[in-house]
Amino acid sequence: VNPGIFTYTSSDSNTVEILSVDTNGNVLAKIKQAGTVTITATETATNNYFLGTISTSFSVFRADPTLSTTFTVPSKIYGDPNFNLVSPISNSLGFWTFVSNNSTIASINGFNVTVGNVGTTTITATQAQTNKYNEISVIASFRVLKTPPVVVFNDIVKTYGDLPFSLNFLFSSTNPNTPSFSSDYLSVATINLQGILTITGAGTCNITVIQDETENIGGLEKIITLTVNKADPTFGAYTFPNVKYLDPSFTVPLLQTNSPGSVTYSSSNSDTLLINGTTATVLTPSLFVGGTTVIISQEESSNFNAKTLTIPVTVGICFPAGTPVNTDQGIIAIEKINPSVNTIRGKKIVAITKTVTEQKQIVFIQKHSLAINMPNKNTSISMNHRVLYKGKME
Repeated sequence: VNPGIFTYTSSDSNTVEILSVDTNGNVLAKIKQAGTVTITATETATNNYFLGTISTSFSVFRADPTLSTTFTVPSKIYGDPNFNLVSPISNSLGFWTFVSNNSTIASINGFNVTVGNVGTTTITATQAQTNKYNEISVIASFRVLKTPPVVVFNDIVKTYGDLPFSLNFLFSSTNPNTPSFSSDYLSVATINLQGILTITGAGTCNITVIQDETENIGGLEKIITLTVNKADPTFGAYTFPNVKYLDPSFTVPLLQTNSPGSVTYSSSNSDTLLINGTTATVLTPSLFVGGTTVIISQEESSNFNAKTLTIPVTVGICFPAGTPVNTDQGIIAIEKINPSVNTIRGKKIVAITKTVTEQKQIVFIQKHSLAINMPNKNTSISMNHRVLYKGKME
């Protein structure tokens, strides 16, 4: 055996590089890329042997890349803007290319995807081979979904008597199909083919909206709750007549209203003014006993709320305006007397019962004739007078 020293060389150090040879003749080589090289072993000449060489072919094959991420493509909605694909990550440096198997759904330019029609296609991502790694391809599914109609479906609250209005404001969709509308309670609301809703009564109903889908835009079927509140009645101008003590009974003016609810008339002080149905009767003057209020009440109806109207009324006594009254505070016209301020001989004024009359007869009431100190002196009054007893006219 020749004791010569062996050396090793590679025909392409870019593919296989010989790094070292240890004392036992073991060769350490580095594989850099795929390819085929010739490895030559050379033994030096010695005293008894010539230099010798031997060669062999050595092939390095490309490896399959290893992916560290999954290739996925998110679904899009018809009409969405273009977007860029995200290539998988692998241990290869090969360039990625992408192909769609249906360009009407997705067309690809480089990494950029144009969203097409509704449907499903596949996108193939291919990484080119390199000196070290083979080509690899992965496939992802891509879906284009129909555009949902953009609709504002808030429940609607209206009041009876509101004007008709359009429901087309609910839509901001590119769907060309005309929506249809229907009401489940026509006594509350009706709606025509053009989506104009007309209120017919107070209450609640459901409005159903249907819009057919198209090839690329979704349809819808939704329900809107419409609540129509009762309206407040509108009263016409109302005037209650001026009345005075001893006036004959009369019919109160009737209230003009747009509500069909029943109307009742009453008085807050029936001792002064009594109202029975629509007939009013004056019982006592009210100038100094607080007056009265006419109360007109209308009951609620199917479409209108209840409502009340109050009208202050003073029942005048029979004195003409300007009649002088001698009070502790001086002579004051009768219509200007204030019972909370004025007094007569230190006494509080409770009521005035004396009337002006042209009758020739008078009534004489003797002192103590009704009870002790009733009256407390002989009294002469006209036939139109009444007697005030315990704060009431008897």
